Amino acid sequence: MNNKIIRTKLKVVNNEQINSSHFRLYLTMPDDCPPITPGQFAEIYVPPTLNSFLRIPLSIHFISDKKNEIQFLIQLKGEGTKYLKTLKKNDFVDIIMPLGKGFSIPRQRKLALIAGGCGVAPLLFLSDKLYEHGNELEIYLGFRNHNQVMLINEFKKYGKLVIATDDGSMGEKGVITQVFERHLDDFDFIYACGPTSMLQSLMYLSEKYNIKCEISLETLMACGLGACLCCAVPTKKGNMRACVDGPVFDTKDLIELNE
Repeated sequence: MNNKIIRTKLKVVNNEQINSSHFRLYLTMPDDCPPITPGQFAEIYVPPTLNSFLRIPLSIHFISDKKNEIQFLIQLKGEGTKYLKTLKKNDFVDIIMPLGKGFSIPRQRKLALIAGGCGVAPLLFLSDKLYEHGNELEIYLGFRNHNQVMLINEFKKYGKLVIATDDGSMGEKGVITQVFERHLDDFDFIYACGPTSMLQSLMYLSEKYNIKCEISLETLMACGLGACLCCAVPTKKGNMRACVDGPVFDTKDLIELNE
């Protein structure tokens, strides 16, 4: 894992509306950027308010070497993300990255990627790297309804894509873990990001079917450097820090997840 971290200011290239509750921020890549692993994250500065004075931790959504861009998929939730939604081309963003431990990248395996809602954010970059390493991918994306479905064209170029919605308005009906179990095949590995209840279900499934599984936890983080200890995750090895020891964890090391 790369341990070099930089703080820099990146220029906004584009701010794209994805749907009613998500947007995608495109920034220039810094010249001195260390290698980034899918699953790592960044801490982005937003002006302090009465309700918040911390940076916002955001999964790295995608990196385009060709365009020299780094992308963040952001859910509109709270004052900080509303501020980021107002950024325009040529504005600057104060950012610390890359932080945390990312996903492992095997070669020539059969892999399942599973996401719920905004949990799709780190999985696009992961899909790109896994595909690059000769892996066969099946991608399962779950959303509440058809209005929330996003990034279909981006994901489907990497492998078989299965969409599920809670109300059946697009794709298969049901929560994504139930849909995944119906399609379950001889996977070598499961990767996932999404709501805690979804990840907990995948922990059970990976144990039940004896499939290695890594999940990216969506947990509260503050400093991003392991100093404040607010992101403690109970594991079989004792409490670990999601911002340093994660956010990606092997499920065999985890105990019950906290909602």
